[in-house]
Amino acid sequence: MGGGLMQLVAYGAQDIYLTGNPQITFFKVVYRRHTNFSIEAIQQVIEGGTSDLHNGGQKSVFISRNGDLIHKMWLECDLTYDTNIINPSTTYVNWTNNTGHALIEECDIEIGGQKMDKHVSQWLDIYNELTDHEESEWLGLNKHAAKNSYLNSKNNTTLSTRSTRLYIPFKFWFCRNVGLALPLIALQYHEVKLNIKFRSIYGLLNSDATTINEGSSGVSATLFIDYIYLDTDERRRFAQVSHEYLIEQLQYSNNKAKTNIKLNLNHPIKEIIWVVCKKNYLTQSSVGSGKNINASLSSSITHNNDYFNYNGLSDNPLIERVCNQDSHEGFTKGTIHLNGHTRFKKRDASYFRICQPQQAGHKIPTKHIYMYSFALSPEEHQPSGTCNFSRLDNAHLVFDQITGAVDEFRLNVFAINYNVLRIMSGMGGLAYAN
Repeated sequence: MGGGLMQLVAYGAQDIYLTGNPQITFFKVVYRRHTNFSIEAIQQVIEGGTSDLHNGGQKSVFISRNGDLIHKMWLECDLTYDTNIINPSTTYVNWTNNTGHALIEECDIEIGGQKMDKHVSQWLDIYNELTDHEESEWLGLNKHAAKNSYLNSKNNTTLSTRSTRLYIPFKFWFCRNVGLALPLIALQYHEVKLNIKFRSIYGLLNSDATTINEGSSGVSATLFIDYIYLDTDERRRFAQVSHEYLIEQLQYSNNKAKTNIKLNLNHPIKEIIWVVCKKNYLTQSSVGSGKNINASLSSSITHNNDYFNYNGLSDNPLIERVCNQDSHEGFTKGTIHLNGHTRFKKRDASYFRICQPQQAGHKIPTKHIYMYSFALSPEEHQPSGTCNFSRLDNAHLVFDQITGAVDEFRLNVFAINYNVLRIMSGMGGLAYAN
C-alpha cells in the first residue's frame, strides 16, 4: 500500500469533526453568475478651471450623471516648476516628499449640500502607511503619488527637468468598496459634489537656497471617476427602491501636544490613530526662504514643508539613516480613559506603533504613527468591534510625557466611525448627525 493510500485509510472518530458529512470539495470549482455591468472612467469638469492651481485654493466638482453608480476617483496632476538657484554648488531644489498627498490639503464629499466625509492630506498619507500591503493594488503609490525620497539629490539645482505626473486616489467609503458604490441613479434630486483644497505649488518644494531665480510654474489637474453601468432590470431596482449603506467617516482634531488630550468624538469608533508633529513642519514655507530640508544634514531637519513628519525630527528615510533617529518616539507611555476609567494599562509608545497595527491586520508603518483598534479587523468593511463614543460623557488620550515643548508640537488625532447613509425618494442623507 502506498503512503498516500495509507493516509487515506487512517481515519478515526476525530476525523468526523473535519470531514464527516462534507459540504465542499477542493477539486471542483464552484462559481456564481453575476449581474451584467460595465465600468468606464470619465473625466469631470473642475469648476473655474485649473489655470490658477499653482497658487493653491479650493476647487469644486459637481459629479456628472454619466452612469448609474460611481466607484473609484483619482486626480491626474502634472507639476512643473522651471527655476534655477544661485550658488548651485551648495544648494538644491526638489519636490517635497510624498508630493501627491501634499498637493491635496483637504477634500470633502457632499450629497444634497450635506457634508458626508472630509479627508486631510495627513490622513491620505497615514491611510497609505497602514493599509498599503505588499499585495495591494497601490503598491506602486510610491510612483503614483510621488512618495519618494526626492531629497536624496542634494546637488539637483533645477526643476526644469523634474516635472512630475501624479496619480492620487481618493479614499472615501464608496471608493474603497465596490459594494458601497454611490448610486447616482437613486439620487435624482440631490447633487453630489467634491470639494478639493489645493496647496500652492510653492509649498511643495524643498530647497536650502536663500535666493532663487523663479521661472514659470504650473499645475494641471484632471479628475477621473469610474462609472458603473447596470443592465436594465438592476438599474430599475436601484432607481425605485430605498437604500441603506453602512459607511465609514473620518473624524479629525488638531491639538496642542499635551499629556491629556480630550477626544471630542461621536458615533461607534473602530480605531483611533494619532501622530505627533512639530508645529513649524506643518507650516507652508515658500521656496527661496532658506527654511526647508536638506536631506544630508541633520542641522537642517527643523524646517518647513515637511507635512508628513510624525516623529518631531524627520520622516525622510535618508535623514533617519544619516542622523540615526529612526527610533525617536513622540511620547513615552500612553493609555485611553473612558468616563474616568482606564481602558487599559499604560503601554510604551512602541506598542501603539508596532504591536497594535500588527494585531489589527495593518501594515506596520514606516513612520511614527500610533493607533489603538477596538475592532478585530478594522480594514474590513464588516464590523468586528467598536466603541460608541456618543454614549460616553468624556474620553481622553493620556500620556506620561510628550517629546519636546508643548507649544512646539501638535498632536493630531484621527478616528474612523460608522454611520448610515439613507437614500430614498431621490434624496440622500445621514441617519445620525454629529
